[in-house]
Amino acid sequence: MTNLARLHEVAKNADALRHLVSDSNNPPLNVTKSAFDYGLAPLCERYGFGYGRSFDYSVGAFLELLLALGANGAVAASVAIHPNLNIAMNLAANLDACAAIVPILPCQSLDVARQKGAKSFVLSLVNDEIFSRNAYTKNEGEFFVYDVSLALSSGVLRADSLPQLDADALLLEGETLGLARPFGAFLQRIGRDSRALFAPQPPIIGLGLAFCTALEAQQSFANQSALFWEILHDSIPALALFVPLSSLVPNALPLRFAGIKARALISACAYDEILIINGRRCLFGLSQPSYVLESLGFCDAHCRELIALSFGALCEDEMHRIARILKLRYAQVLALST
Repeated sequence: MTNLARLHEVAKNADALRHLVSDSNNPPLNVTKSAFDYGLAPLCERYGFGYGRSFDYSVGAFLELLLALGANGAVAASVAIHPNLNIAMNLAANLDACAAIVPILPCQSLDVARQKGAKSFVLSLVNDEIFSRNAYTKNEGEFFVYDVSLALSSGVLRADSLPQLDADALLLEGETLGLARPFGAFLQRIGRDSRALFAPQPPIIGLGLAFCTALEAQQSFANQSALFWEILHDSIPALALFVPLSSLVPNALPLRFAGIKARALISACAYDEILIINGRRCLFGLSQPSYVLESLGFCDAHCRELIALSFGALCEDEMHRIARILKLRYAQVLALST
């Protein structure tokens, strides 16, 4: 499917559709910088940013970001944002053109990175795959890039609060926010004494309007994590959480099904129309365990016990129904594993 067709699916308002249909995604090479920025201009204007460009969350995009930040010294980046960022961090660490790369573990203080000279940070308010929250404080002279995709989709952050964040730049992953892969956005605040981190690029026409529509459509649900966890644990006493309930975002549970490979449970539950994941890598079709749990030092067997469960509004009867199915399927997979 072409970029135009994908955006046609997600741009719901009349302005977005009008631009998608009438404009070309291949502007002439002699267009001005303001025309290059047009694709994300509506998003920048809506949330108070001075510059925007598409960002596809590929290894190359993350590597470009790290190299740009590394021109000003050591860069610290969270290992719990995206697996492609981790790959880019490893590549950048072996390049002479890039300063030191300092990995940050989930919920880790930034002081360690600061002691190693980091002035630029790529951070997330929510840790991918395990759904725990982070709180960071920016010091004077530091450059903060926040990936806010999971924070927005989980309800931890509202779109109208983006202008108040202490961030110099934001990353938005379209897939997490309801757009098609691989659309994403990089937004940067530009002041009198600052310049754009990246060079301008041809815009994807309508991308900013599509993001505005997706952000405005985000819904908030009552947090039912405690109730659902109580029901699940009563039904399956051996069940555990990888992260304390108090540290989790609303309506998300990183469940640990001890003694099995979660992929077997995922396959079994698919017959009951319960669709769950074992971390982001299974979205890529890879039979590898959670990269976030790996970074925290869990062994391979324990990483493979993760079921990353997130949900919207569920009635209590539906929670009990899901718990009964998970109990049955877990027992079956355990029996087959012995």
